[in-house]
Amino acid sequence: MNHESTNEVLRDLLLRLERVQREVGEVQSILIRLLGGEQGQPPVSLDSTVEEMEEVGELEEESAVSSSEPTERPTVCINPATWLAQRRVTVLRQSPPSELNEVLDKLATFLGERFQNIRPFYEAVKRRIGGQSHSRAVRLAQSPPRVISDVCQFGTLLYEHGFLSRYHYDRNTRTLFFVPQDDGRVTNFFTGDWLERYVLLTALERAKTLLPQEVEPIVLTKAVVALPDGQETELDILLGLPDRVLWLECKTSEDWQEHATKFGRIAKCLNLPTHRAALVLLESLGPTQKQAAATLARMTVINPEELEGFIEAALTDTVFRPVVSAINAPPVSPPTPAPAAVLPTVTSAYVTWLKKMGLRPLDPATRRQIVQDLVRLNAAESLPLPELSRQLQTYYQACGSRISKNQINDVTNALRRAGLCEWRSHPDYPNGMWFLRSDVGAEEMLKQCSLLYLWTLMKNPAWATLRQLDAGAVADLLRWGLESDRLEPLLDEMTAQGKCVQQGDDWVAVGNSFVPLPAP
Repeated sequence: MNHESTNEVLRDLLLRLERVQREVGEVQSILIRLLGGEQGQPPVSLDSTVEEMEEVGELEEESAVSSSEPTERPTVCINPATWLAQRRVTVLRQSPPSELNEVLDKLATFLGERFQNIRPFYEAVKRRIGGQSHSRAVRLAQSPPRVISDVCQFGTLLYEHGFLSRYHYDRNTRTLFFVPQDDGRVTNFFTGDWLERYVLLTALERAKTLLPQEVEPIVLTKAVVALPDGQETELDILLGLPDRVLWLECKTSEDWQEHATKFGRIAKCLNLPTHRAALVLLESLGPTQKQAAATLARMTVINPEELEGFIEAALTDTVFRPVVSAINAPPVSPPTPAPAAVLPTVTSAYVTWLKKMGLRPLDPATRRQIVQDLVRLNAAESLPLPELSRQLQTYYQACGSRISKNQINDVTNALRRAGLCEWRSHPDYPNGMWFLRSDVGAEEMLKQCSLLYLWTLMKNPAWATLRQLDAGAVADLLRWGLESDRLEPLLDEMTAQGKCVQQGDDWVAVGNSFVPLPAP
């Protein structure tokens, strides 16, 4: 364990000790009052005393880290408003929902998933909204094709939904021209609303994959509350789960330091451990800066690409490991390979890379269920892939399943990328259509998807080599699509198929796509 990890463990133990001491003191005060009643002093109501002691127990249970999972976790989620009231925090009002929720959610998701690529355009629009003297053009001449593609797609979406009154991309000069609408909703979206939406949508999506099917989180957003001392403040997101509450705050500006101490005071009132409260910043901070900010805010400080990893750790009571990106990683001389300790070995980094490569991970159980049902439906009647997906979605809706259309599409996309679909003609589709191959069973499809995920992982330039990851990190990453004990056989099969080559003790992915796909 390195020095920084040791300090984190010690700080956590000190916080636990402080909570225990405080709660012991509260119980001692109650006992003294009871004894005082026996000695002639005004008696204390036993019912109120029991309530106080139960409240102390509830707070202790909320702040403690569970040493082991209960045999049967509750399925009814905590109401955040009630949870706040137990801490003498009163909800005064909430912002009404926007009539543009669906559009705003779509834009926020697109921006959040591709933020590092879209960032130059986003910051230019944000500056223009803040003052007419700023430029209305973004020059992309030095940008790679993927960045230009993401920026142009986002600009088109903004223009189509009325967020820009003008949008034009000059291919010759690689310059994008834009004029944002003078509208308060557009201003709010770019100055912070998009990040709150993205964080909430991502947190809910990740929570649904980790919670039982019947569990529906309760959400409280943009709530103006009164703290026990009477001060008013706004809380961005509170997520009520069966046995805990998560608190998430979002900051798109660089003045987060001004709010850090305020968050620290709120965190003290809420009595939440740092692993269940997160401050999401757009600004990239180094490990030392993050630790300093976390100490002030009494929250875990993360960037958007670390959100899924934080949610998973908070729900499973595991240790959250921050992503080490190229921005905040320690400088390394070109001839010296990066040590394994600074490689981004956490799940969230792998998820971000998969999304950039056109794949979205699902937990293995959900992927298996969808693949098996697709094969079953296809065996009954061979249908074009879009129609097959629609029928499966209808079936899930009728059964009350929470598997969504997007999750089905994620699986069919992986099946197509893995070479498990074929392009052929159909009477209703004269130009041809994708069909699921009928000569491949469900187990073989799942294995080929595993090969695709492994190949995609190996294509990530952030990982110098698969061998540099420790066994625990490999198992953590590969659980999205692989079983760790099958790693060696899969690598051997990929080598035999020409999808990767072995160089010494390492493997390197071959080609620019997993399988060559015919042009539609």
